[in-house]
Amino acid sequence: MIHILILIVLGLVTYLFHNYQEFSLGYIRPWAVQQVNFNREANPQALCDLLAPDATVIIKDQYTRYRYEFTGGKAQACEYFIESASHFHKPQPKKNGYIPDRFTEFKVDREDSLEGWFKDYADISFTEDISYYSYGLVTVKNNETLIGKSHTKITVKSPIFKEKTITHYEFQRKLVQYSP
Repeated sequence: MIHILILIVLGLVTYLFHNYQEFSLGYIRPWAVQQVNFNREANPQALCDLLAPDATVIIKDQYTRYRYEFTGGKAQACEYFIESASHFHKPQPKKNGYIPDRFTEFKVDREDSLEGWFKDYADISFTEDISYYSYGLVTVKNNETLIGKSHTKITVKSPIFKEKTITHYEFQRKLVQYSP
């Protein structure tokens, strides 16, 4: 009987530690920088692969020549990611593969009670303000540099011993052409 209790306690401790680590700021922020934010233009298929099959996606994206606005699922989101990324030169990581973190706001929203640590998901939101020319996105056509602001809100689910998936993805972006 004592062995069963010890196994239950060890299982509970493992689960709580897993959730704490998966959604801790020091772990989830670099993941969001690379897997969600950077891959939107650099490797849109990788971002698409993070979406759960039944994910809900809300997009409001506008820039110089293009505008995307829809609410849909994974298939429509994957088409959008690939189409949108095709308008920009693929961003490159900095020296040694470093991807700069340019978030002006980053928030992991979980319940502050003990109940929050038993959940295998968290709401994450972040904003990126690209107001400097050197940080801007360069278009494939005419090599225009676009600057602006984007806001992303995602719900990330991370069942124990499985890869993280995004079950809800909201993206709002407004870019304008940089003019010196």
